[in-house]
Amino acid sequence: MRSTFAHLVTAILALATTGLSVEKPNVLFLISDDLNTALSGFGHAQCKTPELDKLAERGMRFENMHCQYPVCGASRASLMSGLYPYTNGTLGNAGTLRGNMPDVVTMSQLFRKNGYCVGRVSKIYHMGIPPEILAGTATRDDPRSWDEVVNVKAPEQNAPGEKTNWSPKNKSSQSFTGVVAEGDDLAHADGMAASHAIDFLKRHKDKPFFLACGFVRPHVPLVAPAKYFDRYDRDAMIAPVVPENDLEDVPEIIRNYKRNSTSYGVTPELHKGLL
Repeated sequence: MRSTFAHLVTAILALATTGLSVEKPNVLFLISDDLNTALSGFGHAQCKTPELDKLAERGMRFENMHCQYPVCGASRASLMSGLYPYTNGTLGNAGTLRGNMPDVVTMSQLFRKNGYCVGRVSKIYHMGIPPEILAGTATRDDPRSWDEVVNVKAPEQNAPGEKTNWSPKNKSSQSFTGVVAEGDDLAHADGMAASHAIDFLKRHKDKPFFLACGFVRPHVPLVAPAKYFDRYDRDAMIAPVVPENDLEDVPEIIRNYKRNSTSYGVTPELHKGLL
């Protein structure tokens, strides 16, 4: 989705330039799913992330980062509420922030209370990926947080193209599925999200707004147009080294999960394909 995301980056930079003089600056909040520091802007030798690098060059890059919680739903609820998971009661992916803390004022709610037009595109609170992208739903969203919402609906692992399942233990699992997909960015979830975000920016450019736009990749399934896969030589990819004693310092429940999982068991050679 480079071209679509590039347009979104251009829109962001334009807003940043014009918004400095206004009393209520516009806010575009971008969040990705399962993204770590495997970025060229952080010195990663293999990943190519030119659009994210452009954003980093214009802003502030944090090099001492910590996640609130090692589970998606709890981490996102903490971020949106400004409260630790053990304070807001959201400790997993089940349930909702509002269900656990009915009177919570979320970050986007605070903007609404101060006269902003507030929108959400795709995944901000926890969603089941890929099921809810396939269905175009967001069942654990917080409606009180937004004026406008867009749930994208995309084919995910059902997209036409070259499909590979890297899970040797259970080929019916979608845990490690990749699709070198046909079609362009707009045929897939993140391209759709970027397009909807651009539309929101254009429609609300004359009023203070807060837009939260969520991208679902690189969360599995790894679905993208073929042009992005073609940038990399799979045989030349270098897989991370995982120490044999890697699980010795984690709780027993994690070691049991690893041993009993039917979805994993990826070898170093399979890992190169995943990369």
